[in-house]
Amino acid sequence: MAGNVVADARVRRSCAALSGAMLELLDEGRGLDLTVSALCERAGVSRPTFYQHFGTVDGLLSAAVALRLCELDAGRGLAPVLAGLAADQRTYGARLGDARVLEKAHLSVCDWLEERIAGQHRDADPTAVAFAAGGAARLLVEWLHGDGPRVPTEEMAARIERLVDVVLAG
Repeated sequence: MAGNVVADARVRRSCAALSGAMLELLDEGRGLDLTVSALCERAGVSRPTFYQHFGTVDGLLSAAVALRLCELDAGRGLAPVLAGLAADQRTYGARLGDARVLEKAHLSVCDWLEERIAGQHRDADPTAVAFAAGGAARLLVEWLHGDGPRVPTEEMAARIERLVDVVLAG
């Protein structure tokens, strides 16, 4: 049992270090030229450790975005998640400027929203949940990255939740 706890702690540290390295390098504008070597060097882990946990740079990117969303969510509702993302706007804006990063981030946000919506609407049609999650993710990304005036966080959260309810009501 103690061996599993130690291994689990080591895995968590390695994954957190790699996710942190990914976000740092993206913040530095290295979205297109991220390499496993650069990530491992920044994280202070070996290449075999990277491949053991993620396999690809895109896999790590998806995990890093999902980790950030889970950290922000922690069961507190959509508004705190949006507030956390808004606080990181400069960082997320830089990340979302790269098409590959945008695609991976969007997929991670869709997955996170789909799980969240399905958990709140247990009897909903899975196709409707996926559709609502995709639309909500698009709104969230546009809200973060858009050039127009920003709708206040609480209002945006309420809009997204209302639209999800409309879609699921059929």
